[in-house]
Amino acid sequence: MLFEEEDKNYWEQMRLGDKQALFELYNKMYFHLIRFGLKINADDELVKD
Repeated sequence: MLFEEEDKNYWEQMRLGDKQALFELYNKMYFHLIRFGLKINADDELVKD
């Protein structure tokens, strides 16, 4: 399965109320979100919050 297809499946499952899908997508994207946040603000504690 392609990553885009997997992500679409997570989003669809979340739309239907699947909390596990939200957890899986969050875990998959956490590092990327932190890295993006650090480009905007150098305060790592603020970005993690």
